[in-house]
Amino acid sequence: MFVDTEVKFEFSGKTHGLISTSTVQDLPRVSRLIGPDTDIIIREKWWNPAYIEIDHEGQRVVIDHQVKGNGFEYEIYHFSNLVILGKTSKVLSLMETAFLESGYG
Repeated sequence: MFVDTEVKFEFSGKTHGLISTSTVQDLPRVSRLIGPDTDIIIREKWWNPAYIEIDHEGQRVVIDHQVKGNGFEYEIYHFSNLVILGKTSKVLSLMETAFLESGYG
């Protein structure tokens, strides 16, 4: 099955969002955040970006750095340490995890 999806988010005030995904089209892999006097473009993996362009009040900053791994190393490290120590997370509680897993989050 092939799926193309476009989701529009509307929040109070002037805040809105748009996400487009496709299993058949080769869409640009770009995340863009636009605000007053600010434009941020994240290329490729938004969850683990190697290249970010920031235009703020007429000045441009480019962050271009070497990425290690796939972007979830910190989460894996955190969870592994919790298991080893027999502890629960202070970042995400068991109740929040159960709520998210139930499909209501």
